[in-house]
Amino acid sequence: MAVVRLYPYRTAGPVQLVAADHDARRFEAPTIVDVGGKDCTLALTATLPGDLADAMPRGGDDMFRVIARMRSRSSQHRAAVDLRPSGDALTDPWTGEVTLPVEDWFGRVGIDVVVVLAGDLAPVPGYAVDAGAVLAWSDWLGVSFGVVEERTRGRNLTIEWRSFAEGDDWLRAHRDQLFALEPVDPPVLWLNTDIAGAYRLLSARGRAGIRARVRDLTFVQIAHQIWSQLLTSAFTQLGDLQQNGLGDEAGLDLIDELGGWNRAALLDWLPDLYPGTDLAAAADQLLDDVRSPIANELLMRRVPNAVQAKVRTADRFAGIMRDAMLQGAES
Repeated sequence: MAVVRLYPYRTAGPVQLVAADHDARRFEAPTIVDVGGKDCTLALTATLPGDLADAMPRGGDDMFRVIARMRSRSSQHRAAVDLRPSGDALTDPWTGEVTLPVEDWFGRVGIDVVVVLAGDLAPVPGYAVDAGAVLAWSDWLGVSFGVVEERTRGRNLTIEWRSFAEGDDWLRAHRDQLFALEPVDPPVLWLNTDIAGAYRLLSARGRAGIRARVRDLTFVQIAHQIWSQLLTSAFTQLGDLQQNGLGDEAGLDLIDELGGWNRAALLDWLPDLYPGTDLAAAADQLLDDVRSPIANELLMRRVPNAVQAKVRTADRFAGIMRDAMLQGAES
C-alpha cells in the first residue's frame, strides 16, 4: 500500500522503486532486503508517475530532482544520492546506485525516492513553490543488516505532533509552548501544532537555505533541553540504585540493572560523556561521579559538552552564519 502524505499543494501519484543487487536479485518497494551483516550495493530504478507534470505550474516542468534517500534510526545515519534520467521522456526510468557499508550502517535502513523542486518558483496558488518541496514519492525499500537494533535504542525519541489546546490538563496548561516531554519508556517528545508556523518550518524537507538552517537550529535547541533533562533523570535513577545496596557492582553491571530506555541511553552516551575512555572505564567513572557531590557538579558540566558534540551545535551555527552572510552579500 502506498504511503499517504498530505501536503498543502498538488502532488503526483506514487514513484515505482525497483532495486537490484550484484546477484541480479530484483526487489520492488515495499519489501525488505536481508543482506546478513554485509556491505550492500543496490542499483536503483525509479519510474516517475504519469501525472507529475500536473503537480508543477507552467514553466516548472524541468525544475525537479529525483533523489534516493537512505535513513536509519539504528545507526543514526542519513544520506542521499541524485538519480539520473535514462532518456528524454518524463516516463523514462531514472537510475542510480547506492552503497551501504556495514561499518557505517546497521539494523534496518530505509530507502525511498522522492521528486522535489530543484529551485524556488514564482508563487502559483495550489502549487509547490519552495526548493526541496516534495512532489511525489515511493514506498520504502528496507535493507536489514541482521544486527540487533537495541544497541542504539537510547539514541531515539518518539516525536509526535499534536494540538496542546486539545491535549490533557498538562498540555492545555502549556498550550503556548513549542514542545513538551512525556517521560515514558521510550520518552515521547510532543511538538505543538498550535504554534503559528511551527509545523511548516520544522517539517520542511529542504537541506539548504535559511529556512533549513533555522529548522536545524530549532531542533538543536530542543535537543539540548530534552537530552539534558533525560540524562539527568537517568543519573538520578543510577544514584538511587547505588543507595539501595547495589553500590558495589561494576559500572556496566549497575547500568544493566536500570533496564529499559535509560540503560540504552546511558550506554549510548557514555563515549560522549567520557571521550577517549573505553565503555567499562567510562561506566565506572560515571558511578564515581554520581556518587560524589563534587564530581557530580563536574558531570553536569559534561552533559552540555556531550550534547553539543553529538548534535553538532557549532556546525549548525556556522551553517546559518554562512547562509546569512551570503544572503547579505547578494542583497
